[in-house]
Amino acid sequence: MKAKTRLKLILAFATVMAAALIGGCSIGLPGYDETLEQYNLTAQVTYYGNGGYFDSSTGILYRLVGSEAGSAFYNIQSSDTATTVTRGSGWTFVGWYYIETVQIETDGETEDYYVCEDDTVASDFTLTEDEEERVVVVEYDGQLVISRTDYEMLLRYAELSSQLPMLKLTDEVDASMKLSEGHIYLAANWVVAQGINYQLVMADGASGMTYTYSTTDEDGNTAEQTGEFKNGEVIYTDYFGTSSSLSVFESSPISTINSSYTLTNATWLEYYVDEECTQVASGSVAKPESGDVTIYVLFIEGDWEAVKDASDVRGMFSSTTKDYYVTTDIDCTGTTASVMTTFSGTIRGNGHTISNLTVRQTNISTGSYAMFGELRGDASITDITFENLTVNYTTREALTGTYTPYIYMLFKGISSGATPTVSNVTISNSTMNLTVESGVTVMNIQSGQEYVWLYPDDGNDDVYRGITFDNVVLMYNGQEIAAEPAE
Repeated sequence: MKAKTRLKLILAFATVMAAALIGGCSIGLPGYDETLEQYNLTAQVTYYGNGGYFDSSTGILYRLVGSEAGSAFYNIQSSDTATTVTRGSGWTFVGWYYIETVQIETDGETEDYYVCEDDTVASDFTLTEDEEERVVVVEYDGQLVISRTDYEMLLRYAELSSQLPMLKLTDEVDASMKLSEGHIYLAANWVVAQGINYQLVMADGASGMTYTYSTTDEDGNTAEQTGEFKNGEVIYTDYFGTSSSLSVFESSPISTINSSYTLTNATWLEYYVDEECTQVASGSVAKPESGDVTIYVLFIEGDWEAVKDASDVRGMFSSTTKDYYVTTDIDCTGTTASVMTTFSGTIRGNGHTISNLTVRQTNISTGSYAMFGELRGDASITDITFENLTVNYTTREALTGTYTPYIYMLFKGISSGATPTVSNVTISNSTMNLTVESGVTVMNIQSGQEYVWLYPDDGNDDVYRGITFDNVVLMYNGQEIAAEPAE
């Protein structure tokens, strides 16, 4: 046999669990021999975390002394009164297993050696080279092995499970078994945990997005760092563990990845179950029989407000300087929004339909009113359909004098110097209801003349021609007086 690995270890004396007497059981490293003798116990079990930790401590060895031969096997992972072993969110505990061993004779004495998983004895695995307590992982018959005494010595000194080689396992322990006389050595078995992979999808072919975060060095100096998530990259994994389902996040995953990350010029829009981002993912996702689940996380470059539901649509009409990105078709039944005074933002409909929305303005006197108000700056409304839209206008009663408002269904004009864009906008099967009280004259809607009620006749046809109307009617005090397209 020849030395395979012999590296110096800076010993970190980890906290180990103190001895305790619990129902005839001694838990922890010290004192188990004394307990055996004191209580005349004949069976014992040693549990190795094998890459994990017991409870929240740094202890990685759990030694249980049984009552006597013939007592029930003690499954510490499932017992309510005992400790449990964990390894981290990326792993799932599947049971206690016997350790694969080989017997090696040295100087006339035979000793049990544990067989190691080869890929856990790597260059970053460190061992003592103290002359009195030398620990050596050796190669024997094509396998890497470590003596039981050396392994348990490492357990006493290892601060992290990554400082220990993983042990190869054989058969699973039958939890209904009865203990026999002697000492049983077991180790935790782990499998890679199934999870939900959140994969980044950037809209419009963008290659990725950047984020910033602050770091502080040991001297207290802070600095801003920059990172990047690439399109198609898995940016976070949420593990099922022992749960049969997981809930899809309800907010941006960035705060879950790291609450200190700040996105620069990118906005989360929605979660989807397909890479084409056509079917929204929400609620709970069941754990599959095998493998992982992929949820596609859609982001877009820029500072946008995602419009996903009726509440977002109502919000769009109340804050009229932002950029809005509609992610899906939205039914606004029962939702009422107020008309805008001006609009200087962006509504990007992405071909979606907003249906059954009601927009209203009451107590109208003198002035100009319209659903989108006055278009200003670089206002843009594109690629959207309003289906079954209802726009309700009600004037004030003129007790003295007269009121002379201008009332339009969509726009009340375009401000000087503005360069708005209105394209591929459809208004279908919709109604403008105008309720006019006595003494009020709506200047643009008067009996006996052509009705200018959709938007002003102000020479901006190059903007307004981006709108298509299909069965849109004007009701004046309950009577239809105009329709578009005109018959």
